[in-house]
Amino acid sequence: MRSTPPLYHKFRKDVNGLRAIAVLAVLLFHLCAYLKATFPSVALFSGGYIGVDIFFVISGFLMTAIIVRGLHAGTFSVWDFWKRRAARICPALMVLVVVVLAVGFLIQLPYVYRETNRESMRALLFISNFWFARDQGYFAEAVVNKTLLHTWSLSVEWQFYLIYPLLLLAWGKLCSLRTIPHFIGALFLASFITSLVLTSDQSYFMLHTRAWELLLGGIVFMLPAPKFKPALTRGLEVAALGVILLNMALAQPMAGWEAWQVLPGTVACAFLLWLNVEHSILSHALLQYTGKISYSMYLIHWPVIAICSKLGLLHYFLPILGFILVYSILSYHFIETKRRWHWATLLVYVLIIGAAQLGIRREGITPFNANAPTGTQSYHEVYYGGRDVPEFGAIYRGTTPGQPELLVIGDSYARQFANFLNYKQIPFVGVFSDGQMHFEGAFVDPIFKHQSEAEYQRYYDNYRAILDQNDIRTVLLAHNWANYLIYHKDFVNVYRPFPEEVEARRTATLAGILDLVDRYPDKDFYVMGQTVADPRTGEDCLVLKHSSHELLKSVFGDLECPLFAAPDFSKVNKIKEWLWQLEGQRPNLHLIDPNPALCQGGTCRFVTDDYLLLFSDGAHLSLSGAAVIGAYLLQQIEATSAK
Repeated sequence: MRSTPPLYHKFRKDVNGLRAIAVLAVLLFHLCAYLKATFPSVALFSGGYIGVDIFFVISGFLMTAIIVRGLHAGTFSVWDFWKRRAARICPALMVLVVVVLAVGFLIQLPYVYRETNRESMRALLFISNFWFARDQGYFAEAVVNKTLLHTWSLSVEWQFYLIYPLLLLAWGKLCSLRTIPHFIGALFLASFITSLVLTSDQSYFMLHTRAWELLLGGIVFMLPAPKFKPALTRGLEVAALGVILLNMALAQPMAGWEAWQVLPGTVACAFLLWLNVEHSILSHALLQYTGKISYSMYLIHWPVIAICSKLGLLHYFLPILGFILVYSILSYHFIETKRRWHWATLLVYVLIIGAAQLGIRREGITPFNANAPTGTQSYHEVYYGGRDVPEFGAIYRGTTPGQPELLVIGDSYARQFANFLNYKQIPFVGVFSDGQMHFEGAFVDPIFKHQSEAEYQRYYDNYRAILDQNDIRTVLLAHNWANYLIYHKDFVNVYRPFPEEVEARRTATLAGILDLVDRYPDKDFYVMGQTVADPRTGEDCLVLKHSSHELLKSVFGDLECPLFAAPDFSKVNKIKEWLWQLEGQRPNLHLIDPNPALCQGGTCRFVTDDYLLLFSDGAHLSLSGAAVIGAYLLQQIEATSAK
């Protein structure tokens, strides 16, 4: 590494061209990801998210150039550096947030708009990556409701801008400017090793696991400039671009952050920056202009795609792309290029944060969504398949008279079938206790902490009492298995010990199911697996389509709301992998996967032809959903019993 920076300060067209490739890759990745929910065959740009990694490398290169040159010239000011970065990033972000809040005010459901306000506040404070890291992963099913999810990368960059110049300045004063390249290299190694060790969803969003990409750009800036012949330089440039494009084409979305997935593209990007090609093939005028508007394009593309996907408008992808382009052009020329922002801008910035906080306090309720039932607690209570059916371990005998031969037991994921069975006029008995799982030696209740020991025990005692009656021949067992065997941080073990370690809990639960089956060898037990979760992509569309508000009705009355979506199957697959260990272990134990009733080829139906939601709250089945999956369960039970 060299100890002194290069003297050139000219605009680099190759860098600007790389920006264009990066933003187009991210745009197409997100667009195709949502189109895939409607068109499963769409599998292009699966690694387009690497565009963000390229942005990081470029940013690290340019920021290191500014800081190191200033340090060597003795003119560097941390305060001036921060002001210039703020002038570059904040105005366009502020306008984007205002646009998103204004659109959400009109068309988003209260629970979505409340989250949009939270995201807006965190984005403007550059802390959104911390919050998204605590939530579901970037590739999870519910990201469609996160209108400003993409701002996590801006938060990472801003945090880098705050810390990086202070570290280099302190190192230069305490040691020497000549050793700064070695310091950058040491920081790079520390962050890169951390990113290899930590591969969770959280690490995807965090500075300490992303800094190596920014620092890779810094290392490249400090390297001696190459002196290759023009023909060789052109060949190397083409090869590096090929590596980037191949990485984008072949990399797959991950459940967690894995640095090796993006390593080829980031190294190739760094190599291109090092080459410093004067007459780059990236100098084409169209690429150059796209590079200039890349920041504004990155800001606007995700909210537009996310909102349009929820309204079922993605089949108008050409007008959508046109809007993104026009907004990006206007934002670049009228906001980004106006760098002389004053203290009044900061005041407006603070006021917008305050307005977002007010939206949070109002629970996201606006005059346009105040009466919208979909997605709210009232909708869950009215349309939930198990409404008006007792829980807390009480014995419930269905409304159809006759000798019941079916017992349904479990938590609210079992109770949701009660009204369907009544509608089908099937005599049955149900024992339900929401949020509770209780087998011999395997008990947990993470929700109802106020219950007494007797109330905890009632569910177990009652379903065992029913099973002791010989006229019950068929038992359907349904639980939200993931609540007990994946998510466990809120478990309380007040009256019964239960293993804290997840594998021990799973082993105890399997043993508890087998113990129950063995106690009643004359009965057939049907265990229902985990149901997919509704990503809730169509709720906004349904509310707008059936809105009583005249303005919304006139604009959105003819919407064709999406009936299908592509959910995240990772939770379902984890539970199936665990639960299906029971398969074949007992002749009277049968396992049923409920998801084929809704899903095929990676997409699932979440709305009926009459535009009724199949899920009441994204997790529990509605009356309509219980009818669809309930009919499928009865078919599976009948087919199994006929063998």
